[in-house]
Amino acid sequence: MTDRRTVLGSGLDDGQANDRESTADDAADPQNRLATLRAELDRIDAGLRDALRDRLRVCEEVGRLKRDHDIPVMQPARVDQVTRGAREYAERHDVDPDYFDAVYRSIIAETCRVEDLLVGADDSGRPGTTDRAHDEARR
Repeated sequence: MTDRRTVLGSGLDDGQANDRESTADDAADPQNRLATLRAELDRIDAGLRDALRDRLRVCEEVGRLKRDHDIPVMQPARVDQVTRGAREYAERHDVDPDYFDAVYRSIIAETCRVEDLLVGADDSGRPGTTDRAHDEARR
């Protein structure tokens, strides 16, 4: 049996979910409803892209701060805090926590890559190489 959260876990309360259910109008013109839903997804995707870009910009500042003050890039406690928060959010909103965990681990991996580049950059801001960057280059 499929886990309800992976199919229905929109995070919407019942009133909001009912607004999205099919209506008689949908049956008459499902292509129109599909176009409306796709437009809504496009709007949400644009917001996600903006949020990810903004997050990376803040991570660049974090990377510079770590570089300038000799703070290690990898902060396991922070990674655990962020992934735990994502899982807890998913659980509270009836969304698959494994999905949120996977999404956040991907976001964190890119964050670490960006921070590695910045920490390894010389004073001119040109990327240098860190041990992790060397490891990646050898693969």
